[in-house]
Amino acid sequence: MNQHDSIIKKADILRYENKPVEGYKNQRYGSRSTNYALLNHGLKQELDNYLNTCVATDSERYIIDKRSSCAKFMMYLQDRGIFSIGETEYLHVLEYHNRVSDCQEASKAIEESRIRMMIKYYASQNMCRFGFSIVLGRLYFHQIVLLKDFSSEHAEILETQRAASLEFPSDAFMVTVEEFCRELEIHRYSHTVLKSNRHVLTLLYVFLDMHDLGYNVEIAQAWFEEIQGLIGSAWRRWLRTLKQFDEFNHNGSIDPSRQYRYRKHPVESLPAWCRLPLVSYLHLREREGMVKSTITMDRSSCMRFCQFLISDGISCFESVTPAVLINFNKTDHHMTAEGKNTYNNRIRRFLEYLEDKGTISFTMLHKALPGMCAPREKVVKVLSDDEVKAVESFRLSCNTPLGLRRAAVVMIGLKMGFRGSDIVNIRFQDVNWKSRSITIIQQKTLTEVSLPMPISVGNAIYTYIKSGRPKSDSPYIFIRHHVPYGKLSSNSCIPSLHIVLPERNEPGSGFHVTRKTFATSLLRKGNSLQTITDLLGHRQTATASVYLSLDEKRMRRCSLSLSDAGIPVKGGLKE
Repeated sequence: MNQHDSIIKKADILRYENKPVEGYKNQRYGSRSTNYALLNHGLKQELDNYLNTCVATDSERYIIDKRSSCAKFMMYLQDRGIFSIGETEYLHVLEYHNRVSDCQEASKAIEESRIRMMIKYYASQNMCRFGFSIVLGRLYFHQIVLLKDFSSEHAEILETQRAASLEFPSDAFMVTVEEFCRELEIHRYSHTVLKSNRHVLTLLYVFLDMHDLGYNVEIAQAWFEEIQGLIGSAWRRWLRTLKQFDEFNHNGSIDPSRQYRYRKHPVESLPAWCRLPLVSYLHLREREGMVKSTITMDRSSCMRFCQFLISDGISCFESVTPAVLINFNKTDHHMTAEGKNTYNNRIRRFLEYLEDKGTISFTMLHKALPGMCAPREKVVKVLSDDEVKAVESFRLSCNTPLGLRRAAVVMIGLKMGFRGSDIVNIRFQDVNWKSRSITIIQQKTLTEVSLPMPISVGNAIYTYIKSGRPKSDSPYIFIRHHVPYGKLSSNSCIPSLHIVLPERNEPGSGFHVTRKTFATSLLRKGNSLQTITDLLGHRQTATASVYLSLDEKRMRRCSLSLSDAGIPVKGGLKE
């Protein structure tokens, strides 16, 4: 008799002699029969095999309890004509959890935890599905949804996407989930967030595995909309998890600073005849390297145009005529002529795209949409000398982590003329401490710029890295100071300027004022227009020429006499 047989024999004596049977109330079992004794040879052998693996690690008492709980589960399977753990299906496990039982909730949880350990063992032996063990978990069971309960709309989506989804089967999906969670750990997400994300994706895995589906965005979205009613106010967090996972699946990384849209975008509500060309056009703009703000403006402008066409009863772009465009232009109201002109320019570009694609056969149609105003020159606003001194004073006096970051950000904008979108993208590898320079590729123009780094800027960056920057593996110098420590958004540069210069209250003067101040300073020091253009990373000198009006000292040399300007000198004060 081996050690395991002795344990089992002792268990029978300790647990079952003169005691009523636990488990199902079936008179044919008799008051002295155990579930284990009534198992057929196949199920009993499988249970013995599992218990044999536990002898080396578990106590005798614990093995006795495991045998009792697992035998009850296997007896349940046997009553349904199942003679091997490998024949088990998800519905059997779901039904077992919902069975009528004498157990209290706590006892039931303990019992099912023992069964889960057995299922995990057999799943590791490829004899059953790993998802069975998840179904028996108290944290997951009440949030499991079945395909048979789906609305007809979502069920149709799943059936349509079934074949395509199998390219990413559920087992591979679960492997990617683990990689995704490791990525979250790298970005220092909290334990609570990691636990929540794993919970959401594990539930999705169970659904996919249960219905022999693979993963894709459409299936995940349909599943989420069906389960949304079970999760209450947590739906935003769940949806963010799904969107962030999809980003990781496509890019191999995540952007913690990215903001996700939780509701469907209005573009998705457009009919297919205008939605599909518009989406295709926006994707083209992305491939052309347009920044997010530009694409957002394109979408907003074209959406306004498409909604007008729909309200006008038009059902295809081929029906758009010059008269339709004129009517649109009359009814499309804006606060300013400049705003309307901006929208018209973007809609005109969309119409040109449709003409090139042959969606509109009238190749000159876009010219029927007029420009609404001529370009105009604006007075350039820059920081005063006192404000420049205040920035330097703030850099020298600040000692908090956030203060050090704000000082470094504003100093780079003021002394090197970088845009806010370029400052937040500066990586450690972009700073050459030996040559005292910073090299970047401008986000707006995709132009490479390498500028000398003033000592004051270098000191501000170094002080922030050593004394202010949180410990993070992020390649970016400027990061958020709360978990996850991801890259800053360009919008964070404006609050930095407001805190450094709290008394500044100049409408229409955002963080870009530091770049204008940098250019004006160069001009006043006698630098040529071409030099300023190169340092700003502009492609044409005309872009930098707007700063000429601020060089008051040299502008006086170009003044004309009143007579040369055709202005008569006459009149005066009368006593």
